[in-house]
Amino acid sequence: MMTNSSKIENLASKNPELEAMQNGRWRMFYTFSARLLSYFGAIVVTGYLFMFPSSIASSAHEVNHLLLTLLLLGTSAGFIHGSGFIPRVLIFKLLFSPIFAWPALIFGVFYIL
Repeated sequence: MMTNSSKIENLASKNPELEAMQNGRWRMFYTFSARLLSYFGAIVVTGYLFMFPSSIASSAHEVNHLLLTLLLLGTSAGFIHGSGFIPRVLIFKLLFSPIFAWPALIFGVFYIL
């Protein structure tokens, strides 16, 4: 029977980029708890936007597009990082990393409060 750590090591041995991320200087961002934090942050912000859309706009003509774009990019980056997917293209690797996702999600949570 495989334990969780051996499953993760087995996955890392099949994915050289994941192994490089877990052993490099960014390893603290690719731990299970960091990915879980991204995933739950994205769930909170997305759930709030779906349940209370009037918080972002009072009508269809008064939408703050910059704020909405930032929140949606932050939540998508949170979901992508939370699922453990690592893009191969450098711009997407930066855009969907916790370096961008966490500030956008923190801004979203403070905007909600």
